[in-house]
Amino acid sequence: MNSANSLSVNAANNQGLPQTQVVQVGTSLAQVAVSSSATHPMDPLNRIFLDLRTKYVQLLFPTPKSLCTDSLFVFQVFAISKDVSSDSFSKFTNDVNRRIFELINSSDVSDKIGGILAIDRLIDQEFEENVKITRFANYLRLVLPGADPQITILASKALGRLALPGGNLTADFVEFEIKRAVEWLQGDRNESRRYAAVLVLKELALSAPSLVYSFVPQILDLVWVTLRDTKLSIREGGAEALNAALELVHLRDSQLRKTWYRKIFDEAQKGLRITSVESTHGSLLALKELLIHPEKTVDPKFRDISEMVMRFKEHRDPLIRKTVISIIPTIAAFDTDTFVAVYLDSSMHYLLAQLKRDKERPVAFVAIGKVAMAVGSRVGTYLDAVLVNVKEGFSVKGKNKVTADAQIFQCISMLATAVGPALTKYMHELLDLLFSTGLTEPLRRALMDLAVYIPPLLSTIQEKLLNMIAGILFGHPYRHPGSPLRSVVGIPILSQSL
Repeated sequence: MNSANSLSVNAANNQGLPQTQVVQVGTSLAQVAVSSSATHPMDPLNRIFLDLRTKYVQLLFPTPKSLCTDSLFVFQVFAISKDVSSDSFSKFTNDVNRRIFELINSSDVSDKIGGILAIDRLIDQEFEENVKITRFANYLRLVLPGADPQITILASKALGRLALPGGNLTADFVEFEIKRAVEWLQGDRNESRRYAAVLVLKELALSAPSLVYSFVPQILDLVWVTLRDTKLSIREGGAEALNAALELVHLRDSQLRKTWYRKIFDEAQKGLRITSVESTHGSLLALKELLIHPEKTVDPKFRDISEMVMRFKEHRDPLIRKTVISIIPTIAAFDTDTFVAVYLDSSMHYLLAQLKRDKERPVAFVAIGKVAMAVGSRVGTYLDAVLVNVKEGFSVKGKNKVTADAQIFQCISMLATAVGPALTKYMHELLDLLFSTGLTEPLRRALMDLAVYIPPLLSTIQEKLLNMIAGILFGHPYRHPGSPLRSVVGIPILSQSL
């Protein structure tokens, strides 16, 4: 059996087709898909699009790529098969495109998302580039701007991937999309258009930087419209667009870079003098972007920017306080020596105080970890206080406990990376607390970092993890063959029904 047919057997099994149907006929899944489409109501293609229409797509929103890779595997097999005639291939692709068009035009959000995911997966397929750009761009324009934020996010990402260097229509396509996004920012406020505009500009700047570069002055001028918008998601999207634009400026003309950095700094100062929460928040986001993209023009203003940010650390609005917390690690990474000499002590005491506030606690844990990564062993003075708060954090109960625990695990990982064995004396007691939360992905990542950066903990981690897994699978801690039943302190025995 050739490689295409071998793949076809696996794909057929995944799609629920009898293996004998493929093996006995000696053909590929592609041919089965084409020949059965008219006779079998649940042929592979029907199954794929049934999956794409389901509302479970939304549950997979954080990782849509995996869904598309699995669901459209049959199409990939079809594309690489040498046994399919050009007429069959044309009929098959036309059928796929028709179904995608129906999903895109549906009034149901889940259907639209399914159509976008299908387009995103098919962008990688090898067929005529100009046809692909024209068709898929037109489909995506039907859902942009999207009434649902998930639609806008996914469609803008797919649009960006479509702009990766390819056919001779790419430049015209990118120029059209940029001009359309700019028009949306220049016109009267339309929430969905503004949000779509900043996301599209960001994705195009990432995918086609050389084509976007000539539009950077317009983008940097108009981004302030979004950074002062009344809607949080639009301001955050504006900051992402600013980040992408500054990346283009940072890698090119030094004189233009200096000019725009000064303009952004001045505009941020102006925004901070406006008393609205929206303007303050947008200006802080802009200052953060200046620090993320180092430039000599910013160096003399480092103390000014730091003072401007710190001035808002006790602001009445929790969003502003959380933004300040998130910027402190960026300040630490920009000029670490100055930060340690001038701001480390006051910043750590401030962050430790924020761990007592419910709304600020998760972002404060992450900020402490990032500061530790920036300053290294110089955070050692504060480890006692941090670890006390870590222990208290695991005892906090609430509806967001899973999210809060994830931030604590992230903090522990970064502390281990920053100070390594210096954390050992705290860990033996702390490991019991970590395992008491149950087996989760954040726990797994934290254990990996602890094992790497604090090698003496490896054997203890392995033993506790083995007992936890045995508890989940068998209802008791791991026992070597022939050993008596024993209990293991600190390891929860989870019900086998889980």
